Formats: sequence, structure tokens, C-alpha cells
Amino acid sequence: MKKTIIYAVVLVVVSLVVGGVLGTLIERKGGYLRRKHFIEGMRERIKDRRAKRPEKVENVLLDRLTQQLNLTQDQQAKAKAILDDARKEVESFRDGAYKKMKDIREETNTKIQGILTAEQKEKFTKVISDLKEKQGQRKGFGPGGPHPEGPGPGID
Repeated sequence: MKKTIIYAVVLVVVSLVVGGVLGTLIERKGGYLRRKHFIEGMRERIKDRRAKRPEKVENVLLDRLTQQLNLTQDQQAKAKAILDDARKEVESFRDGAYKKMKDIREETNTKIQGILTAEQKEKFTKVISDLKEKQGQRKGFGPGGPHPEGPGPGID
């Protein structure tokens, strides 16, 4: 009878331990999935806001000018065209700046490789690929988010 009680106690203790471990693992997995879902949702909302931002800023500015300066319909149309042109010019400048930075990085990397030994070149290539990988993991978190031309300044 003593053995039966001991076996029952051991069985209960083992069941509690196994249940606790399984519960913890399941909760951790669920928490991870909830965090992952939350982060993905936040990224999508930020992406949507960024896509709408230029027009929104233009509309707010145009509304403010219309109210404070009592613009006529004709003046509003002309001001909107001016703001559209300015936005397009800024976007064009930004795209050109990213391309120029990318060209400068490539040229700099080529020049640096020109002064290195074969062994150093291998290490340099690894350092650059590690930096690209780290930057790829951060994609979308910096100011302005990822750019269609590739990584932002500093890595390429």
C-alpha cells in the first residue's frame, strides 16, 4: 500500500511538472505569434500612412491656405498644381540622391578593395555582406523606411 501511495504521488508530481512545461512552451509560442502578428500589422499601417503622406500634407497645407487667405477656386487649383509640382520635384531629388549615394558607396568599396591583400579582400567582402544582412533585418524601421533603390546611406 505504501508503494501505491508513493507511485501515486510521483505520478501527480510528474504530471504537474510536465503540464507546467507544456503550458509554458505553448504560451511562449502563442506570445511569439501574437507579437509577430502585431509587428506585421504595425508595419502595414505605417506603410499605408507613408504612402498617403505626401498628398495628405498637400491637402492640409492647401486647406490652411484656403482658409487663412480666402483663396478663390481658381487660386486653389493653381496652388494645388504648384504643390504637386513641388512634391514631384522633391521625390525626383530624393530618388537621385539615393542613386548618387549608392554609386559613391560602390566606388568607395572598389577603392578600398584596391589597397587590400587577397586575404583582406575576403574579410572585407564578409564585413560588407554582414552589414547588408543587418540592415536587411532592420528594413522598414528607419526614418522613411526602405527605399526602392535599395539600402539607405552607409551600406552597399
